[in-house]
Amino acid sequence: MNSNVNEPRFIPINIFIYESHDQVIEKKKNFNLKYFLNEENEKILRISDDKDRDFFIVRTLFTDKKFQIEIEVKDGTIDLIFSSSKDCCNFHKWLTASPSEAIKNLQTCDQNDEMVKSLIEDSFLIDLKLNPKIGINSRTYLSNTVKQMMEKFKRNNYYAPFSVICQSSGFGKSRACVSLVDEGFYVVYCCLRPKESKGFPKRSCLADDFLNTELNLKKYFKCYFSTFIELLNDSEQDCRQFFDKYQQEKGAKNNIIFKSVDGKYNDLTDEVNIPEYSGDNPLIFVFDEASNLLKARENGRSNYFILRSILSELKKNIFVLFLDTFSHLSEFMPITANDPSNRVFSGHLELFEPIYLLPNWDLFVALDSIRSIHDSVQYENICKFGRALWGSWIYTRTNSNGKYKSLDCKQLYHLAASKLICSKSFDDEFDENDCLAILSSRIGIIKPKCLSTCQEMVAKNMAICTYVDNQRNVFEIDYPSEPILAEAAAYLINSKKNPEYFVEKLIFMTESSLISKSDKGEIIAKLILVFTKDKSPDASIPKYPLQFTKLVYVGEFIQSLFGKCGKNCASIGNNWTCQSKSKFCCVKMIKRQIDNAYVLLSGFINFTHFVKPNQYMNKTSLVMALKRCAAFHFKIGQKAIDLVIPVSCNMNNFDLISAIVVQVKLWNDTSEPEYSTIIGNIDSSLFYDMSKDVPYLVLYMQLGAPKDNKPPYLKDVKISEEGPESKIQAVIYSQGISRKIFPSLSKSLESKLKAFAASNEKLFKLRGDKKNLKIYNTIRFF
Repeated sequence: MNSNVNEPRFIPINIFIYESHDQVIEKKKNFNLKYFLNEENEKILRISDDKDRDFFIVRTLFTDKKFQIEIEVKDGTIDLIFSSSKDCCNFHKWLTASPSEAIKNLQTCDQNDEMVKSLIEDSFLIDLKLNPKIGINSRTYLSNTVKQMMEKFKRNNYYAPFSVICQSSGFGKSRACVSLVDEGFYVVYCCLRPKESKGFPKRSCLADDFLNTELNLKKYFKCYFSTFIELLNDSEQDCRQFFDKYQQEKGAKNNIIFKSVDGKYNDLTDEVNIPEYSGDNPLIFVFDEASNLLKARENGRSNYFILRSILSELKKNIFVLFLDTFSHLSEFMPITANDPSNRVFSGHLELFEPIYLLPNWDLFVALDSIRSIHDSVQYENICKFGRALWGSWIYTRTNSNGKYKSLDCKQLYHLAASKLICSKSFDDEFDENDCLAILSSRIGIIKPKCLSTCQEMVAKNMAICTYVDNQRNVFEIDYPSEPILAEAAAYLINSKKNPEYFVEKLIFMTESSLISKSDKGEIIAKLILVFTKDKSPDASIPKYPLQFTKLVYVGEFIQSLFGKCGKNCASIGNNWTCQSKSKFCCVKMIKRQIDNAYVLLSGFINFTHFVKPNQYMNKTSLVMALKRCAAFHFKIGQKAIDLVIPVSCNMNNFDLISAIVVQVKLWNDTSEPEYSTIIGNIDSSLFYDMSKDVPYLVLYMQLGAPKDNKPPYLKDVKISEEGPESKIQAVIYSQGISRKIFPSLSKSLESKLKAFAASNEKLFKLRGDKKNLKIYNTIRFF
């Protein structure tokens, strides 16, 4: 933490301390105010003269006046009266700043930091747990999959006993392969990462020879396979002892395997025959970071295809796995018509399909330990969701007997943000893929049209490969719910660039026909909602180093979204009682429509990202979304609702659950719908676990331009109570994209969101290709 943030400061003040927001219990004059961040990253106030006398934990700032600040603390409120406007201003800035301003100047994490390197290496040794949802771990899954492929190879209709494991970084590919040792496999592991890379697993000692362009590689590869087969044919060995003895990670040239393979290569003639393996235990050869084999030689063939050409000589109980994130999977597994092997090209032999789905998602999550929305925004908890990488880091850090106690959590925060943008500097220009990755981590996948772009995003931008059909050239990707990536994406959007930058990129990609333009209205709505949440006041102090994973009162979120009506607008401190005379107060709208509005307005939201569930709303848990700081974008066909933001009405448990329900339209020149049309079939029974009779809010966001050039507007459209549901259902209607409706939008962001709403493919226009544009327009004669 920066010393200028954490260092205690003293200001002379007069102070009034209140209990229960009304009764003055103590007055102090001419005291010094000491303020600082404690080890838990909480903002601390101490009122002291010759010694510390009072202790306050600051929770929420809710009003401020000239030379005076009124704040809410742990058990009441206090008024601070300053003799100096400068002191007041400096303290106000400190009080309203996020504690994580201490990391505002983050730079890309140095993965070569010795402590970070040690943590990564130790976390690699953590067993990948049983996936509780499907009752299997990646070790067993991969073991069964490989054994099935080996059985199929015996039928002699496959080219060779090999397959590719293609998946994003951090998914546990390498660990799953190494763990086959515990399933009774002999594992020969070789990592081919570049020489300059300091990543883990480490580069193998034989990598130089595997990537050599001068050796007789066909002979060398045969010598490599022969060495291990002969070792196992000569004597039966324990699988773990075999792996530990002959593993190649150390990189030393005196490694026993280097000497054995090199000696065999020098002793034998060019005609080397690979001996038949006679062991009962399966023998697996693993080539990690295998894309480095694709570099073309002078004759145009790559080391990979030279290696692949001899794999058909491997018989009986042997299999080969190539691992990578594969930005060009088609080069590893080309479609049949493009395969360099005549036996594959002719259609006589098949290739095994790639392996891409491993059961390594949410392995480290302890849902029982997230008992409240307050627990959900703890750094340790959000890191346990998603791919195995984050969870194993946190598990290793917290279960290492203090070894990593001095490792700052912001370094792991760095790594998450860095991986999202392919390890480039945070201050570099972000390309289209970077922007898609950042936005997709927050609002759900924005699908590129180009297959190669999808593969690059898996390789470089943490996208998850969800489906592959290599023969039909199908490659599907997604950005599922990963709270730590959503937090990192929010940081990159707000602290390193700005929202306008990313919307501008969206416009360009739409006009260039690089992305699908479906769900454009929902994309705009989700952007407005997440940007508003980012700027909303904290109901609790974010846990260091988090900045955007925070709790926000529903009332303050709605005020941030639609604006306050004035200085005397409602707040948590005055029980949401608006004293302004303005008609257009969003809190007044809600309170007028429902009983017990305080329960809803004082509820908490925590979403940092949107995710599309597999089920409809009546089978989808709001509590589970709260636990992973997610909101929902429901699939096509969901009745009456597009988006749902879960609400917990209690901070300390999930006993009372509500929601903000959002309908989105992007229709221009449309009339305002009737109230009965807006509420349609919406009622609380649609939800799987919404609490009974708890008030909830419906936002109808009509983002298209109003009819007859009418100015954008916000309106309470509820004209009557229709049945018992109406008593717990508040509705706010908005029409248009404007700062008049959404004051948190900057003028520039308002303009760009409107431009994105109106954007269409320009194709030839962008290149100034007028002739082809005319031809194109004649083809599309309507």
